[in-house]
Amino acid sequence: MKNMKRFACAIAALTALLMQPHPLLAVFKGTVRGDLPLTFEIQPANANTNPTDVTITFIDYRGRPDIEMLTFEVGAGEANIHVVSIPRGTRRIVMQVDNPVGGTCLFKMTQGVNSFGDPIKIIEEAVIGDIRFTLNVLSARSDLAKLRERASRNPQKCVKPTHQMFPDQVKSHHHDRKNDGKCAEGKCRDLKMQQAGDSKTDRALYERQK
Repeated sequence: MKNMKRFACAIAALTALLMQPHPLLAVFKGTVRGDLPLTFEIQPANANTNPTDVTITFIDYRGRPDIEMLTFEVGAGEANIHVVSIPRGTRRIVMQVDNPVGGTCLFKMTQGVNSFGDPIKIIEEAVIGDIRFTLNVLSARSDLAKLRERASRNPQKCVKPTHQMFPDQVKSHHHDRKNDGKCAEGKCRDLKMQQAGDSKTDRALYERQK
């Protein structure tokens, strides 16, 4: 009897699990800046019987959500334009668009303007039924951190200028930070820089000028 009850409970639990609606598939729409607000302009179709709802979830780097809900009425025109600021620390944005049953809408989202002063379109498409969009958020602080990381991986090396010296000068030259790039004892002061060589002519010229 106990086994039958357990089997019946297992069947009921499995049935309830299979009957749950599948979650909406999220459509990734790229990356936006965290220091500029988002402008939403959603125009529901005139045939819609109810308004279109948009739920915006801002998720920070710790996974904490901040939810904003917008309602767009049928035929409201410019009243259906909303500007929403991105909370500080946001790393990901999830937007769920809920149309009424059998309804549609034109979903448009912009951020900032281009060099001509026109709004930059991030999303613009006709939505049939319900849909979910996702965006990544790039903040100025994370950009700076990436630049610092790249600089630490590829540090610029300071290359000191090198000067040609004759063999005797090379032997007597000692490294001195105060006299980097100079010949030892100032022997190169009155000499003309020449290509390295150790011929008799070069040696005789060096002895006369020394």
